[in-house]
Amino acid sequence: MGFIISLVLAPDPFNSFQADEANYSGVVKEIKEYDSSRSLIVSIDSADNNYCRPFLAKIFVPSFLPIFDERDRIMFHSTLSPLRDETYLPDEIDYNRPLRLQGVIAEGMAEPENIKIVYPEPGILNSIFRMRANVTRKIAMTNLSSGTKDFLITTLTGDRSFLAPDIRDVFSITGLAHILALSGLHVGIISWVIFIMLIPLKIAGMKGTRIVITIVILWLFAIMTGLSPSVVRAVIMATLLLAATFLERIRNPFNSLCFAAIIILLFTPHAIFTIGFQLSFIAVASILLLANKINPIPQSNRTLHIIVSYFSVAISAMIGTGIISAFYFGFFPIYFLFTNVAISLLLPFLLGGGIILVIAGYLHVNIPWLEYMLDHIYNAIISIAGFTASLPGAHIDGIIIGLLPVTLYFIVLAFIILYLYKRRYVWLVSGCVTALVTILLMRFDHDIFTDQAMYIIPSHSETSVLLKDRKTLWLVTTAHRIKKTEVKAKMERKYQRYMSRRGIDSITLMPDIYKSHEIARNGNLLHAKGKTILIANSPIHMKSYAPQIDYALVTRGFTGDIKEFQDSVNADTIVLSADIHLRRHNRYANELIDAQIPIRTLRNNPLIFE
Repeated sequence: MGFIISLVLAPDPFNSFQADEANYSGVVKEIKEYDSSRSLIVSIDSADNNYCRPFLAKIFVPSFLPIFDERDRIMFHSTLSPLRDETYLPDEIDYNRPLRLQGVIAEGMAEPENIKIVYPEPGILNSIFRMRANVTRKIAMTNLSSGTKDFLITTLTGDRSFLAPDIRDVFSITGLAHILALSGLHVGIISWVIFIMLIPLKIAGMKGTRIVITIVILWLFAIMTGLSPSVVRAVIMATLLLAATFLERIRNPFNSLCFAAIIILLFTPHAIFTIGFQLSFIAVASILLLANKINPIPQSNRTLHIIVSYFSVAISAMIGTGIISAFYFGFFPIYFLFTNVAISLLLPFLLGGGIILVIAGYLHVNIPWLEYMLDHIYNAIISIAGFTASLPGAHIDGIIIGLLPVTLYFIVLAFIILYLYKRRYVWLVSGCVTALVTILLMRFDHDIFTDQAMYIIPSHSETSVLLKDRKTLWLVTTAHRIKKTEVKAKMERKYQRYMSRRGIDSITLMPDIYKSHEIARNGNLLHAKGKTILIANSPIHMKSYAPQIDYALVTRGFTGDIKEFQDSVNADTIVLSADIHLRRHNRYANELIDAQIPIRTLRNNPLIFE
């Protein structure tokens, strides 16, 4: 039902919203900060003081001012347009795709002087969500090390902006990324801590009160962290479990899991398309279906069964979610079992101690010995993760899996589960046949790629050209020399899938003088795919060039007369780069059009030769 509703109600991000300039008003739902700018997700419900049907928009602010928080209402002037598909190369990662799946349909830019903070948006849910900032401040005011503070803020509030990128990479490589994304693991630990702290109520015979308080605190936690599907799923299942205990009813975890899915999809049908929803529900379903079946110790030996279950639970979760992670992120952690088992023993004490420190902060109580202990636990976790990441072959990178093999994999898994429960060989044989078909499809499903290609990519910060020469991907960029490495690293992340499918390990900065059979560079002159391109990145007038120029690429560094420039180079087409200031870009474009000079612009489209 949720899937059908999501298809019916999902807005078309390219047609349902027309570009328009207005004074908008909306509530800030999410803030992401970068080096010198911010990206906002705003729920807009007013345009030029007129009510409109609420919609989500991505707003870029090139400043940290003015200062406002999530769930604040702001007014801003902007020109909105449909949220673009920001992919220019084949197989490129589209960072806007997750936003479209969440219902974001528009984007725009707002200058800081055009933003006005109206007031914190009222409402009990918004008020509870603002508790996250208070919890963050309480953790930040402790005497913990900076690394421990950042980790606790991430795992207790869901705000991952504090965590260093290298720490995130280590956790991803070692199969611990789920620890940084709030999920059932965190809800379970919080429930455990609350139950321990409320033992006096149990002693006093107030069992029902203890359960009710636990449920209320869990829902406060879910609201405070933004009601993500994984947290809501876990809190709903915990609520049903505690309610069944209170009412002395039989507990069925499968019913709880399905009920949680229905509730989430009833209020947010598009959640079914999000990675968090898929990973969360598949992980729990895999654990429920497989953990006991692959545990070799019978439940009659309770102690040993529980010890071995640490391994069977980790293996079961990875059986279900490993291929999903490989499909979306392109890698698979090899030593996930070791890291998950080791850190699952330490994490409850770290998060439990963090919760105690937050409560102590509200009570204005210092606990130095606890801070000392938590720092050592955090250092142990980082040491385990770092050691595992440094091992040879810690992860398989560059995995490319299509949707059909993923579907067939889950069909195979379903057959194996049926065999484990029914013990009929027909299911095992069916699984083996389907697995064989899947392997054959993956083995013979290979695309043929050209040996040479050239891509001129739109960017508002610099002009960059990528040249593919067999297994080498060259980069020519107008970025400052100290920024070239940063641009290279950014492109390697964005074009990871493109490179993996073509057997390219990394991007290489092209020297000023280079020549191969098909590709050549001589300073600002590039030659590839039978085309000669001149990069104009100088304020002076360009001299005449002997070779025929097919495309003259005018970038931000050029500030001369555009018609005189064309007369000097006599290019077939003038290409205006996306990094030129908009007013100068439009002036150049109008002058070229009036002079009937062929023109192309990179502001919205790349220039590709394959």
